Amino acid sequence: MDTFRGFIYSDQVIGGLIGNAAGDALGLPVEFKSREDLKGIPVLEMQGFGSYLVAPGTWSTNTSMVIALMESIRECGKVNQSDILHKLSRWLYLGDYTVGSEIINSNATVTLSIDRFKKGYTPDECGDAFEFASDNGALTRILPIAFLCYNYNIQGKHRYDLVKRVTRLTHATEKCILANMIFVNYACYLLEGCYPAVALQKIQKEDYSFFSEACVDSFSRILKMNLTELPEEEIQSNSDVIESLEATIWSLVTTRNFEQAVIKAVNLGHDTDTIGALTGGLAGLYYGMQGIPKRWLDKLKKLPELETIAEGFSKAEVIIVP
Repeated sequence: MDTFRGFIYSDQVIGGLIGNAAGDALGLPVEFKSREDLKGIPVLEMQGFGSYLVAPGTWSTNTSMVIALMESIRECGKVNQSDILHKLSRWLYLGDYTVGSEIINSNATVTLSIDRFKKGYTPDECGDAFEFASDNGALTRILPIAFLCYNYNIQGKHRYDLVKRVTRLTHATEKCILANMIFVNYACYLLEGCYPAVALQKIQKEDYSFFSEACVDSFSRILKMNLTELPEEEIQSNSDVIESLEATIWSLVTTRNFEQAVIKAVNLGHDTDTIGALTGGLAGLYYGMQGIPKRWLDKLKKLPELETIAEGFSKAEVIIVP
């Protein structure tokens, strides 16, 4: 049997956004800490300060960019590239979509793209196409596109085109686009109710012919191997987009609930907030908000606002242009 249970779409969206924020907040205080350090003092609860002078439950860039994308789609009723960049600009320069009007750990590649947009570049020209621009800054905001693809049954070439349009606003490399495509495919199978391990098997059968063979091969540990069998020491957790995607899926397929998945992801060390957020978003849409520990929700900043944003997005009528 491929599926776990039936879901209500609005609950999945709410769980996804709040799970993203919870994983982000759990990992933020220990960003840059090594795995060895965290083995000595593992992250098990919401805590503050550490890497940044913030209160417990504070989320960062990883959640702000998801909110900016959700709000753009909801307000425009479609995927509007210029409006997405405009809202990202408001986040970066004005502190919109943040906990306390303060930008925490902004992404250099995203910042470069927003600067280009402000200088008059077209949206398709803003993304960094330099070969080594392969960080996870576009991956960490792509979750709303997965919700659209699932809710509006966007598949195949149309899904690829949509993922590419949104990804290349900041990250225009083939590697970043493929990473986001894999993430969206995986999220869609989770939204259908597939077990995390079954969803992994299913994304391996998807069509990736839109990408070069060399690029697809660079994702071989996800697309051709059994990621569930890899030991922790073979999972990297830096900001590289492939490493981040591997760590995220691995954390989900080797655990059985939201708390286990996010704690496992964060305690991999290094880019803890981003990998925590990515894992939390997927775990949240799968296990639901009810699967997130109440003691974490009680400390999570702006919880009612996050619920309102997610619910509004889930109810928005969106025009999908092929």
